[in-house]
Amino acid sequence: MRHSTTSLILWGLLMASTVAWGGIKVEIRGIEGELLKNARAYLTLERLAARPDFREEEVRWAYRLAPKEIRQALQALGYYHPKIQGTLERKGKDWVARFEVQPGPPVKIAAVDFLIRGEGAEDPAFRAFSFPLKVGDVLRHDLYERAKKRLLALAAERGYFDAGFTEHRIEVDVEKNQARVVLHFYTGPRYRFGPVIFHQEGLGEHLLYRFVPFSPGEPYDASKLIAFQEALVKSGYFASVDVRLDREHARDREVPVEVFLKPLPRFKFSFGLGYATDTGARGSLGFENRRINRRGHRLKGTLLASQRSDELNLDYEIPGRHPLTERWLVGTGFKDERTKSATSRLFNLGVRRSHGRMGWLETLFLDLQRETFE
Repeated sequence: MRHSTTSLILWGLLMASTVAWGGIKVEIRGIEGELLKNARAYLTLERLAARPDFREEEVRWAYRLAPKEIRQALQALGYYHPKIQGTLERKGKDWVARFEVQPGPPVKIAAVDFLIRGEGAEDPAFRAFSFPLKVGDVLRHDLYERAKKRLLALAAERGYFDAGFTEHRIEVDVEKNQARVVLHFYTGPRYRFGPVIFHQEGLGEHLLYRFVPFSPGEPYDASKLIAFQEALVKSGYFASVDVRLDREHARDREVPVEVFLKPLPRFKFSFGLGYATDTGARGSLGFENRRINRRGHRLKGTLLASQRSDELNLDYEIPGRHPLTERWLVGTGFKDERTKSATSRLFNLGVRRSHGRMGWLETLFLDLQRETFE
């Protein structure tokens, strides 16, 4: 048992002796701008330098990897003939790695074969897509990969769920410093919105369907699905909203939309206490019934009481055809205000209709007020 403990202590001391507690400085000369930034991004040495501690073996291993990593970084930006020389030295506790880089001439694009086929070829969104690589440009693998990702994302946004690449390659003639870029994209057919299926309790589907900004059979558009989810979130009825495409059960290229809703608590209460020089001690009590019925009607009430005034307000809200921007509001209120010289009582009854018009929220109202003084 004593022999085992001693071995562990000795092994720990040996390991500790190889740990470098200094820093790592990486100097790269001969390149700048994007070339320099990309080279640093590829270097294991740079990631090692960000660590609080490292071992000498790790520093030397990362240094040996550096020429290959710099070469890969420059190739990604079209430079296939770099010359790289490096040195590694230790100054006290610190390590300094220096690299002299000659990037050489870049590979330029001699031919571009870019093609979009399928139903989406006539889609305005794809027609507006601009392939970033042109004949005569320096070859950029990052731009090529970015274009591929954008095409796939665009297909998903527009409902071309079977889209893919039939050909995709870059042919590089290293001796001639020339490249041929090939990218053929097949969109396949465009899918359409299918039925909307709600999973919830508390509200009638005749109200929920008024939040839907698309019709079954309409071409799929991800922006409309996002707008649908945002409308449900902003409605004030739900604690959580999850809108999903059920592609597994698509029929005739119509994809059902499933909506999972968790309601907010039906009742909400609030209260407050305070003091102000113009009102004296004051208190407030608020009440809201978020779902009076399955049609989504709401009732809000507030009571404000202070040493100098009392106020009660009740509002009954009815959602309109477009529930987010259109609603009817019937409200009534009473206010009793007392000063040293007089007492006033104000009774109010009003009807309001709010609806969206050309990006604005327009409100029409009719108010009846009766005020008395004593």
